[in-house]
Amino acid sequence: MKKGILITVLVLTMIFAMNTIITADFFDWITGGSEYQYYSPKKLKQSIEENKSFFLVDIQPQEDFAKHHIKGAVGTYAYPVKSKSDKAKLDKIVPKLKQSEDEIIIVCLRGGKGAERTYKYLLSQDIKESRLYILEDGQAGWSYDQLLTDKKVGVINTEDLAAKLGADDLAVVDVRSDAAYNGWKLKGEVRGGHIKGAAQLPYSVVNKLDDKQLQAILKDKKITTNKTVVVYGYGSNKSTKVAKKLMDLGYVDVVVYRAGISTWAGNDELAMDKLVNYEKLVYPAWVNKLIKDKNNKDYKIVEVSYGGPKKYKQGHIPSAIHLNTNRIEDKPDWNIVADEKLENYLEKLGITTDTKVILYGSNSNMAASRAASTLMYAGVKDVRLLNGGLKSWQQAGYKLERKIHQPTAVDDFGAKIPVHPEYIINTPQAKKILKDPNAELVSVRSWPEYIGKTSGYSYIESKGRIAGAVWGHAGSDAYHMEHFENIDGTLRSYSQIKDMWKEWGITSDKKVSFFCGTGWRASETFFVAYLMGWEDISVYDGGWLVWSENSDNPVKYGDPHK
Repeated sequence: MKKGILITVLVLTMIFAMNTIITADFFDWITGGSEYQYYSPKKLKQSIEENKSFFLVDIQPQEDFAKHHIKGAVGTYAYPVKSKSDKAKLDKIVPKLKQSEDEIIIVCLRGGKGAERTYKYLLSQDIKESRLYILEDGQAGWSYDQLLTDKKVGVINTEDLAAKLGADDLAVVDVRSDAAYNGWKLKGEVRGGHIKGAAQLPYSVVNKLDDKQLQAILKDKKITTNKTVVVYGYGSNKSTKVAKKLMDLGYVDVVVYRAGISTWAGNDELAMDKLVNYEKLVYPAWVNKLIKDKNNKDYKIVEVSYGGPKKYKQGHIPSAIHLNTNRIEDKPDWNIVADEKLENYLEKLGITTDTKVILYGSNSNMAASRAASTLMYAGVKDVRLLNGGLKSWQQAGYKLERKIHQPTAVDDFGAKIPVHPEYIINTPQAKKILKDPNAELVSVRSWPEYIGKTSGYSYIESKGRIAGAVWGHAGSDAYHMEHFENIDGTLRSYSQIKDMWKEWGITSDKKVSFFCGTGWRASETFFVAYLMGWEDISVYDGGWLVWSENSDNPVKYGDPHK
């Protein structure tokens, strides 16, 4: 009998215990109660619909908050609430929380550890526990879509944009083409160029990038998530698409300037900027129009590459002739050929001092830039570069041709070469620049080359840099120029290049000479400076190769800032 009673008691005890475990969290059953207070989604929905007063403290990362958050939530972006900087984000709202006795509901991704750490931190800041709650299952468990904030892009008018222009917390983004941004008037605007201070982010480029690539570009252009971002173009369609893309990446305060550049440019009192010599950097449609103009034949389109016309024969811009860089520079130092030899080659190409010459590279801007600096040195008055080279022509949808065009030679170049000897300097002149406090000798080499980890070339043994030379940036190695070119091969925004150079004391008020290993990279930066309107510029033709051949020339290694 006693045994039966004991079994019955044990069974009832187990049933009671199981019921307790089922109806409460296991931890609560062991400890006697939950460490936190919770708010169910259903209860929060009712509170919102009844217009109850409370605080919704959302700690989701900014990109998640931008994608989905409950109406009325305050985005703190404090997740995971571990570091001092995370908690500092919560500190910004603590004073406001203390001004009221309203309930505080903490929202995180799933209502887990991040929310718990927020709960404890707010307790430590003397917030009453009776006011604190965690939303069960967090944002992931919220099923009431009608109470989510819609992702709508705001707008800004001309007056407000003009008043805010130049503020540290403002980023203005121009989504038009490179050509329009630089200064070409493509849609009948009164003034060419862009809103002063605007960053260049063409819609055509944004469309081709994945999120990671776009985020890297935005960071590079200092378009950060803590700023108000104003997006504009010719109209609002493409601007709105780019704005929504930014919001998908976590940008919260994004607005569109719907009036666009035409309205802004129509008011002379509103600040604009442009590339000084923008017309020397041409775009595919301009070249195509030139080719189709039967009344204008006083020009030469020239494809430039190292060696023979192998790629040229595979396809080139219609009517283009080929220029072999081996004909304008000589071994073993790869300096520009003697003036008489250069004159002879230009005459064979049919180029005179008055010929309009449009250069483009089959592989890179460097080869075309090397030809550009050489032609300018010789005395060709109108030298232009196709931005992005052959690749940009093809991406614009224009066809190539395979016909080999043999240039018609001319009898006389039309001027004594060099017309501009100041554009190309030698080693003694480079040494004078190093001694001049108002001049800079600029190393356009990769960082590993600059600090002496590598020479950069298989045919250059010596490592290091010219003592006294400042770093002008370049790219990953001797054959790339990522610091000066966009992902599509077009030249990077001149305003970014200007800021990059300024950090190393390279400014337009100084005499500036660029050098690299032999001359190609230096020529690209020379032409960029020329486009920006810099006047006292040159290429140190000998570069690192010639300098390093003489052991008497001073050399430095390592980071000059350390």
